[in-house]
Amino acid sequence: MAERQQKNRQKIEMQESQTFQRNQEKLVNGAIVSKILGQIIGGIAVLSAIIGGIYLLSIGKSLEGYTSMIGAIGMLAVSLGLRNKDKRQ
Repeated sequence: MAERQQKNRQKIEMQESQTFQRNQEKLVNGAIVSKILGQIIGGIAVLSAIIGGIYLLSIGKSLEGYTSMIGAIGMLAVSLGLRNKDKRQ
């Protein structure tokens, strides 16, 4: 009787361990996907702001064009600075 209970308990512990491992893998994969999507969306935003700035410069709106491009480059610099700060900690 005690031996059967022990085997049953080991089986339950093994199932819990496997479930925990699967959940941990899902969590890590979700974090990776989230970071990649954030980088893609951020890159699209910066690229569109730079293209918009170039367009504004081409139609003669120099102040607005330069402001748009400098703002986009500033966003990129701040993003890289914050990412490097997180890596150091």
